[in-house]
Amino acid sequence: MKKYVFYPLLGVLLFAGCNPQSATKTVHVNLSGLAQGSTITLATQDQNGTLTQDGNYTFTVSSMDALSIVDVTNNPNRPEKATSLQMCKLTTTQEDATITCEERAFFENTSTLWSTNGTAQGTYSLGQISPRHFTVMGNKLYFSACSGTYGCELWQSDGTLSGTHMLKDINVGTNSSYSFYNMSNRETSVKVFKNRLYFLAIDDIHGTELWSTDGTTEGTTMLPEMLDGNISDWPHEGFSFAVYHDELYLNAAAPSYSYGTWKITSPTQKTSILPSTMRASGFVVCNDQLYVSANDKSHSKLYAYDGTTLHEAPAIPNAYVLASNAPFACYENKLIFSSTDNQLALEKLWYLEDNTTHLFSSLTFPYSPLHAENALYFLAEDVSTNKELWRYQGDVVEKMTNLPYNFDMYYYVGEKFLIPMGKLGIYAYANGATTQLSIDQSYFYLDVLGSTHSHLYFRVNSSYDNTQAILLRTDGQTIEEIGRFADFNQTN
Repeated sequence: MKKYVFYPLLGVLLFAGCNPQSATKTVHVNLSGLAQGSTITLATQDQNGTLTQDGNYTFTVSSMDALSIVDVTNNPNRPEKATSLQMCKLTTTQEDATITCEERAFFENTSTLWSTNGTAQGTYSLGQISPRHFTVMGNKLYFSACSGTYGCELWQSDGTLSGTHMLKDINVGTNSSYSFYNMSNRETSVKVFKNRLYFLAIDDIHGTELWSTDGTTEGTTMLPEMLDGNISDWPHEGFSFAVYHDELYLNAAAPSYSYGTWKITSPTQKTSILPSTMRASGFVVCNDQLYVSANDKSHSKLYAYDGTTLHEAPAIPNAYVLASNAPFACYENKLIFSSTDNQLALEKLWYLEDNTTHLFSSLTFPYSPLHAENALYFLAEDVSTNKELWRYQGDVVEKMTNLPYNFDMYYYVGEKFLIPMGKLGIYAYANGATTQLSIDQSYFYLDVLGSTHSHLYFRVNSSYDNTQAILLRTDGQTIEEIGRFADFNQTN
């Protein structure tokens, strides 16, 4: 296949191995609305190229009819909780072409899949299919959805009604596979790796197993079982993935407490790196090693794996035991992990540096770590405050918020931390200051629906039965009302 390279200063697409004299047309293409970090693959016959930013392009083609968008790829550094796709439309004339892109959010409301670009006219439904657990691979949305014919299975959407469909009937018939099974934490329970999406699903023959898909029906397959028959191999808690040395690792489980950490060597093979008697509960990559927390029913230990051998990391004091989700984060070459005080049963943070463990902080019950702005952010409690947002930077741990009530979730959108606080609205933290974005006090509750790079979408209700649900969004500076769900287009 012939390839071309785009040189921005020239504004010309040059085709490698192509004879310029054979080109029959010069095409001017205007690209607008492409989100930062996203890419478009543009093709004409056997020539492909990548567009990475808005602007005007000029290149030669053999035929305008062959000009097409092959693929649109989302920014790989998109927010962790984002449920959005970059959608682009190509319009051509005899001499020119225009590519217009927009980022659309996807979410569930009253068992219906919805999509919006932030306007009332651009908000529509994609079917009443009870969608759950959204994740993105390439430029397709993957989720669990239900129908009367097939039960709840793995679905796929390109953002259009015609492109929204079941990908595979994993548990054949009306029984459900509950794809993305028990996915309480989307960021750890599914994983996109080397153009495949790994997830849990159930069928009547094998039980709960690990599956993967390349986005096609034929390419949706189950990995080999550890035990034959209808016995579930995988845990219902602590399930997580990690990528280390360009290979995929995950926590897996078999009956009789036979848990372990596994390396996925291919879409059809896996090997264990822990003894079968050890139960792994979490892992973090740090200092070019994979750290695993595991126990053998009586002792919790921290292990380090270098790709070949496994050895025990330095122990913490006897007064503490590793928490169930011990490996917490890696920051500035320090492995940060949590442990529990045997007497007070309070989780605290420690760090491992130069093969020695140190008490990191007296904060308790830490969770939800996020690397942003050259710092480590996380939620935690101390003896004098509610649960708050904290920051670790330059060996200093400091509290970033002081909110009136406890909260369990935050969203990092548009370089701002957005914290839903019920009828109090949304609290936005940025640049050392917290701002309250209020909502009408007549609303009964606030539910976050999803996010894009720049906005957090949520709904409020003026009735208890969702018939008066209103869609809103915020960029962390203002709250914008988009409209009532009852007034939007029901299909697109």
